[in-house]
Amino acid sequence: MYVTREGTEAVIVVGEHAHERERLAAAELRRYLYHLTGQAMEIGPYPDDGTDPVLAVGDRNSNAVIAALVEAGALPPEAPAPEGYVIRTATLAGPRPVIAVMGGSPLGTFYGAYRLLEEYGVRFLLSRDVLPPRVPADPDVAADDPDVAADRPDRPDRADSAGRAGQPGAEAVRPEAFVVRDLDLTEQPAVERRGLLPWHDFLNGPSAYSLEDFQRYVNQLVKLRMNTLVLHCYQGGYTGEDINEPFACAARDEDGHARYDAWLDTSVDHQRWGLAASRADDLAFGAGDLLPFDVLGSDAARDVASQPDARDHAYAKAATMLRQVIAYAGERGVEVVLGTDFDIVPEALRDEMDPLDPAVLTGRVDDILDTYPDLSHVQLYFSEVNEVTTADGAKAYTIVRDHLAERAPQVRLVTGSWFQEERFPELAAAVPGDVVFSTLMPHDMTVRPEWAQVAADREAWAVPWLEFDGGLSEPQLAVELMERRLPELRATGVHGVIGILWRERAADANVAYLARDLWQAPGTVVPAEGFYRDFAAATLAGTEAASADVADAGAAALSALEAAGVYGFAGGGMKTSEFHGWGFAGEPGASEYAERYARVRTEFERLAALVPGGAEGNDELAYWLAFLRWLESYWTARAIVPGARTWADLHGSGFREAIVAYQDMVRDLPGLGGLVRVSSAHTCATASSANVTGTRSRCVPTSAAGRGPSSRRCRRGR
Repeated sequence: MYVTREGTEAVIVVGEHAHERERLAAAELRRYLYHLTGQAMEIGPYPDDGTDPVLAVGDRNSNAVIAALVEAGALPPEAPAPEGYVIRTATLAGPRPVIAVMGGSPLGTFYGAYRLLEEYGVRFLLSRDVLPPRVPADPDVAADDPDVAADRPDRPDRADSAGRAGQPGAEAVRPEAFVVRDLDLTEQPAVERRGLLPWHDFLNGPSAYSLEDFQRYVNQLVKLRMNTLVLHCYQGGYTGEDINEPFACAARDEDGHARYDAWLDTSVDHQRWGLAASRADDLAFGAGDLLPFDVLGSDAARDVASQPDARDHAYAKAATMLRQVIAYAGERGVEVVLGTDFDIVPEALRDEMDPLDPAVLTGRVDDILDTYPDLSHVQLYFSEVNEVTTADGAKAYTIVRDHLAERAPQVRLVTGSWFQEERFPELAAAVPGDVVFSTLMPHDMTVRPEWAQVAADREAWAVPWLEFDGGLSEPQLAVELMERRLPELRATGVHGVIGILWRERAADANVAYLARDLWQAPGTVVPAEGFYRDFAAATLAGTEAASADVADAGAAALSALEAAGVYGFAGGGMKTSEFHGWGFAGEPGASEYAERYARVRTEFERLAALVPGGAEGNDELAYWLAFLRWLESYWTARAIVPGARTWADLHGSGFREAIVAYQDMVRDLPGLGGLVRVSSAHTCATASSANVTGTRSRCVPTSAAGRGPSSRRCRRGR
């Protein structure tokens, strides 16, 4: 190893004519290494003299240092694949050490830079970055010292980072030695298309995202070495419940105006799933105090319904935001795929429009292409209702594919559906081979044989569930399940794996495991126990000295949580409050569920004794303990309510404690959305309960020890 001497700094070398992504890679290395070492490294040309280390970023065509290393035989001529990279420590011009990050393309170099940072202890998660523990800052060199701050790269802010080892925010830094590690990594993705499908429909998913939220999401995808963001747009829904989102339009009038209303849900507009319209002060037990605005929702949707020409504004704002997302993602090597259901239309159009009419099919696709000219893929789903035969679906896909070949040959068609692998053989016999096949897999990620059959002849994208939509206020760790399923899925030869999910912080472990698995060599597996140990060490340890003990105990606690949660416990999922409403008729398994999570809580309390500062000093530990308190309190209350006959009895049952615990675990926008949903569900249930006497059309004020003001309004949902 080479350690920089006092007064010296490493230099990051990027070619004069480097691609923008190579320049971004160099800037990101500088930014993160500053927070690891306190050194604001120079990005510049190769130094003519000296022995200070160099980080060379690019390939042999863009970077003369890498070209020299290739010529000297210290690097191979090329990286192994366009998105692959070589990271190698070598020497050039005598004793000068060089860490080369050579990509098979500018995007490969970008990935390689983040992979290098992982070797220095950084962990990239969907909701945040986690920096490794380090010694406390020198009190004589404050973070706001102008001599330090003047040349300090932008810190990983709250949008990107939870700080060091799970601690909130960034801390003051002092210069430390930069150690040149002896590295030799040659890596390439195992699956060509890797990404996520955050599903629009709930506030604890992307429905509440504004532009900056999508941009941060894209940034994290790149750090996770993923290249695809898939979005689904409802245009029609279930019988009696129209679900129309404004990213696409099924029909416009002669002046180009949409012929039906569409929306992105906010806390006050277009309630579904039994929730009440809720402003901040409507939410139970002061939960609204955490909301940044009186109405929770996207900037593209908040209060749009009250504006003049609301329908036109809803479409225009949503489309403008998504065009900006597509452009931003494209600059960073992430492709956005937009999908909708082809076999249903909005309720307002059903009496006059056949969704399988060729003119209707091609018109809907044309609207998407006209609105988003930079798309390269359009996805059309069999709707969840599944009333169209496979033969009729094949005809529809062929019509659209042929239309695209003429209208926009650069755009490929992707199929979509819910749990419909059995359609693949019939579709494959009838649909042209350049159509990509995709479907949401079974909830338990069972790998059906149709994947191998179809992947042998055409591009196929599998969509495993990283969490269920029916259990979004429960933990849904699935690492041990994915250890079994994902290698089997990769072995089928699928070309894409796109994880469906809603939340961020709660899904961090699942997403990180998926991202790592999709870079594994054939026949290899990421051990779940090792992954949990690394995850615990990164997010919980706090200091290097505590890492080993915390890693062991943390892995055991996370494994216990997976076993108790949606994926690990038979019959344990799809029950919690925000999906089915609270209801006060009791729940047969409520006591068992409460005991289950109480047992897991003891695992995390034992872990707290090993974590420096305990729960008060570690944000990750505090998060999981609050999560478990919420679940234990909620299910305890559900076990009590059948005997409650008065308002006071009901609220003495523990619902207030449950919602207060939920508030304690809010860390991000999806967490706020979940808080709105559980609080709103409680509001609806208490307002309409026939089991409880003395019910009032408002929520009970919190006690003096409670939180926030009482709710002033209480509306029933559907």
